[in-house]
Amino acid sequence: MLFGRSIANLLTTLPDVRAAIYLYLPWMIVSPLLSVWSFLYDGVYVGGTRAREMRNTMLFSVLFVYLPAFYLLQPLGNHGLWLAFMLFMCARGISMHYLYKRIDWC
Repeated sequence: MLFGRSIANLLTTLPDVRAAIYLYLPWMIVSPLLSVWSFLYDGVYVGGTRAREMRNTMLFSVLFVYLPAFYLLQPLGNHGLWLAFMLFMCARGISMHYLYKRIDWC
């Protein structure tokens, strides 16, 4: 939030685009903080050649978290879409962490 408006102003001079950026800036700030764990475990699972487990956690997260959240949060418009995506990324990170502890990596 500290430099968000300054960065947005560097990206564009169009007032409508700036207004849209300002509106969704909190989501853009929270996104990497919530998504880091799913991306970290993506690297662990790919490096450990565990694509099957990664696929399963992705399917779980899409079917049981993202799609219901997307459907239920539609009245919130784009904020609902952002929230559904953040829940999806959290579900991926949590499910991959849960599975990580159960896999025999050797």
